[in-house]
Amino acid sequence: MSLSKYKPTRLNGHVEFIIPDVLGTTGVSGMYRRIAPTNQRPVVPLSQIESLAAKLTSWAEQCGFKNDHFERFPIHTLSLTATQFAVVWLPDAPFESKKMEFFSRFLLWTWVLDDAMEESWRDGRMQTKNIATLQYIHETFFNIIRKVEIDEPLPYFPEYPDFATLCNCTKGMVASAEEVAGKENYVQAIEPFASTLEFFTKSCEWFTVSRVDKRYSLRTFHRWRVLNTGADSVLEASAFADGIQIPQNIRRNPAFMRMVNIMVTNVQLVNDVLGVKKDFNYKDGDPDNEIVFRVLRKGDPIDVAIAETCRIMDEELSDLILIKQAVVDQFGEEDEMLLRYLDKVDTFIDGQNQVYVENVRYECDRGFVRLTREE
Repeated sequence: MSLSKYKPTRLNGHVEFIIPDVLGTTGVSGMYRRIAPTNQRPVVPLSQIESLAAKLTSWAEQCGFKNDHFERFPIHTLSLTATQFAVVWLPDAPFESKKMEFFSRFLLWTWVLDDAMEESWRDGRMQTKNIATLQYIHETFFNIIRKVEIDEPLPYFPEYPDFATLCNCTKGMVASAEEVAGKENYVQAIEPFASTLEFFTKSCEWFTVSRVDKRYSLRTFHRWRVLNTGADSVLEASAFADGIQIPQNIRRNPAFMRMVNIMVTNVQLVNDVLGVKKDFNYKDGDPDNEIVFRVLRKGDPIDVAIAETCRIMDEELSDLILIKQAVVDQFGEEDEMLLRYLDKVDTFIDGQNQVYVENVRYECDRGFVRLTREE
């Protein structure tokens, strides 16, 4: 009897949180379950993280971003966040490797793209009348990623002043990616990542022409919010960096698709729960936080919204364990890349919790968060 190659994961421990002074209340508290990944990097000294983040900040500055470029967070904070997530979500990559360089550059690019988009929405610069501009901007990004010729010189758009600088970052990210995959294999290898990331940009275009506000149901907001998280593209970037390729017959399988959806949803809900005070305090409430949407737009009591969200996370993590086994039972244990991808899903989910406890982007107004294990 041969030994099983697949190592099933299990729930082990909780994330406990107390967030004081939220929305005029004494605060909110709760807990949700943790999954126990089979592949995690040991704790990395903060000094090493800061050294890697400094290099990433320097690269962003070479692309044209100043430290105080965005209103909400300085570039150094975004670089530190990207580095911490890269170290946790890419646990087998050496710190000085091209894999780590590509992945950390992509993560920084993602948060810069997100902040640029959010600021253009809030300032009223990006509206329905500007949708053709936004579509052109996104198409240009993906032409760079897919090695398709772009317009030179690039046009300037006052409603999106960061366009050229983000194009510089995209080119730098692609340069690292080509070294990871090899120029001859790059275009084919990058496509799962590119197509998934493209889906995220479509959620931004949706919000631009029709703000996903109180006119929409909670179910539709949640669906949009999951798409707008973009966590599936981050998972694909990590898989690309590690050379993991999943064939289409597996990707189209409903169990596999639901597995990825649970991972993305978990990343989104953890972000919205632990970042709830930060997002309530941002102007009139951050429009892409589900708790903020439920409380400010739909009138739900905040303690009810928090409790229901934690319950959903617990239920879906239990489902995830069953679904991963269903994927293995359908496709077998001989595909090493599939098994590594399954491990990545767990690493992403629990890694999010680890970074939230340590990262300065999220610790502002966060309150108390504790990670526990049962054994």
